[in-house]
Amino acid sequence: MKTLRIGCLALALAGCATDDIALRPLPVAGEPSTEVTVVRPRTVVAAEWPFYIVVADQPVFDLRNGENTRFRISSGRQVLAIRCQGGPASKPLEASIEHDFPPGGSAYFVVEPKFECASVQSVSASGAAPVIATTRFRAVGSVNLMAQATGDAPAVFSSQPAPPRAAGTSVHEQIAAATAAWVDAFNKRDSARISQMYDPEAVIWGTDAQRLAAGPSAINEYFKSLAAPQRVPVTAAIGEQRIRVYGDTAIDTGTYTFWVTRDGKQEPVPARYSLVYRNREGKWLIVDHHSSRVPAP
Repeated sequence: MKTLRIGCLALALAGCATDDIALRPLPVAGEPSTEVTVVRPRTVVAAEWPFYIVVADQPVFDLRNGENTRFRISSGRQVLAIRCQGGPASKPLEASIEHDFPPGGSAYFVVEPKFECASVQSVSASGAAPVIATTRFRAVGSVNLMAQATGDAPAVFSSQPAPPRAAGTSVHEQIAAATAAWVDAFNKRDSARISQMYDPEAVIWGTDAQRLAAGPSAINEYFKSLAAPQRVPVTAAIGEQRIRVYGDTAIDTGTYTFWVTRDGKQEPVPARYSLVYRNREGKWLIVDHHSSRVPAP
């Protein structure tokens, strides 16, 4: 686990100078690529100050208190940085980490305010899952509505801000966004929304299901049962993820961790999944979903 801290002594106290930081479009990820998740846990310290995710030496996103985001970058050894407000333009205040981004894999980072600026830490999927579950997702390129409503404007966008993740330019990005939306709906117990993500001909084998659920009605009932008040609260977080595209069919295979809350404590349940997507009239819908627990070693 790596941590590197650089920066502004006053940020955690009174804040740095509020220089505008222009956000640039996220650089297009070449293949092979890596899905990157950056999480900023909710804290009292420096809660009002955004941090800026820097990719290829360009700020691309203003990460706010209690937020997480996901995006793809080209695989290989790269530097991911977190920039603070204030400081001279010639030498911005940053915390950075050099990391080997695995081809076709995932990488997770946790960002926290520090007295001198911030820290950025590389963590495992299981290490990131608890903080992802307690933060809200905001797509790169979208505006924080609360910050906008209170007059705490986000960064000044360039004339071509990065598009929302759901409108990714590649099919791989669209599938990754669809799976991320599934996780978000699952964690919010939104059974109606999650049911709409399935093709009319879809089938699902749930992790602990006793039988196959086939068709809209059965799938809707399955997710409604998971959201029932008497059920033990469960949240999910994606781990390893591999996406393959074959024309109008795409397969997303990987792992996720279910976090089961019992007596106020979270217990991890490692699981694996396969999601087969079908492109129906321009929209990627799940046509086959299999999920099962990872066997104990």
